[in-house]
Amino acid sequence: MKVLFIDDDEVFRELVRRTLKDCTLLEADSIENGNKILNETKLDCVFLDYRLNGISGMEYLKQVNFKETYNIPIIMLTNSEYPGLNEEAKALGAISVISKNLLTVELFSMIRDSINAYKENCYFAGKL
Repeated sequence: MKVLFIDDDEVFRELVRRTLKDCTLLEADSIENGNKILNETKLDCVFLDYRLNGISGMEYLKQVNFKETYNIPIIMLTNSEYPGLNEEAKALGAISVISKNLLTVELFSMIRDSINAYKENCYFAGKL
């Protein structure tokens, strides 16, 4: 599985690197660097941090229609406890919002299940 992880926190990216060692993990420390990878690489999933320097992950979701532009699942990672975050992110195209506190083997299972469900829905909708 090839995953792009967009997060400006180097320490957190290292934790994800260790947790998802069975994946091909491409990293970007900004939206700009993430865009370069998105436009050059076929990916299975994108992890997007909610809070980034410059533009937030939520603002990025508002600007880019991932379903139409890239047809890949977006999973937002966050430490935020903003009450409407989950619903708002999903309305903008994220398939899941996952707490950064869940970085365990369970996270990989949740990610795999989210990606599989996304692909199944796209298949039945005729988008794959």
